[in-house]
Amino acid sequence: MKLKEYFKKNLKLIDDYMDSVLPAESEEPQSLYSAMRYSLFAGGKRFRPILAMTVYKMFSEDYEKILPFCACVEMIHTYSLIHDDLPCMDDDDLRRGKPSNHIKFGESMALLAGDALLTHAFTVFLGESLNAGVDPEKIVRAGEIIGNKIGIMGMVIGQVFDLESERKPIDLKALEKIHRNKTGRLIETCINVPAVFTSIDNSRGVFLSLQRYSSLLGMIFQITDDILDVEGNTEELGKTVGRDEYLEKATYPRIIGIKKTKEILKSYVIDAKACLKDFPDNEYCDILEGIIDYLVERKK
Repeated sequence: MKLKEYFKKNLKLIDDYMDSVLPAESEEPQSLYSAMRYSLFAGGKRFRPILAMTVYKMFSEDYEKILPFCACVEMIHTYSLIHDDLPCMDDDDLRRGKPSNHIKFGESMALLAGDALLTHAFTVFLGESLNAGVDPEKIVRAGEIIGNKIGIMGMVIGQVFDLESERKPIDLKALEKIHRNKTGRLIETCINVPAVFTSIDNSRGVFLSLQRYSSLLGMIFQITDDILDVEGNTEELGKTVGRDEYLEKATYPRIIGIKKTKEILKSYVIDAKACLKDFPDNEYCDILEGIIDYLVERKK
């Protein structure tokens, strides 16, 4: 199956599922549910849940069991974007080609919408995974992984490092630390949770290869993002180009230049594809390789 068709098919599946587990805009309080839905259904690529779905399908056919996590990870990602755009953070007015949540609904409601998406993400994951027949012990283990990856051992501290590095000189080691936490940890979760659900985490060789793949994927995603902020355009990207430079954020292009950045990106792509060489030669392995190229070639 071609990557574009695969993404389109699974994007609809995930969107339909998320729609079913989120309160309708007509319910009270309408202001909160409208704000939550505005950002969640603003045209995201669904890269993270589709990655999770693909890894799960490599080892199991009952994909319905991973759908609650797919919704969970996308809600978490969306909450992080809403908060990232707030005036107290990056103060960005545009997201996915539309006014940021706080521009549309006000800063207070945007903050609450992000909080609600984060908490509802865990409600959906825990309750619906159990309803889908997932082993409760696996749900608990996966829940701990999610909490660690997005909290004080992952995404949140990455955001702290990012804020504290603004307008300061840092080295590549410190920059990689920011990227691996702020961007990479949530992507790693999309490998780790399906691995727990399918018991692949017990197969050390396979699991370590998947972990290495996801870690590299996080770096590929963020470095491409850094490049797009320099070479992209606002209309295609859906957010303001040049924002990193304006805020004097720590990025690869700012520290080592665009040419060296692309060389590092190329090396990460080669390493990520090498992680897949020992997996079965099937459509899902092909999809995982295609996702690497998709991230590098994306324009938004």
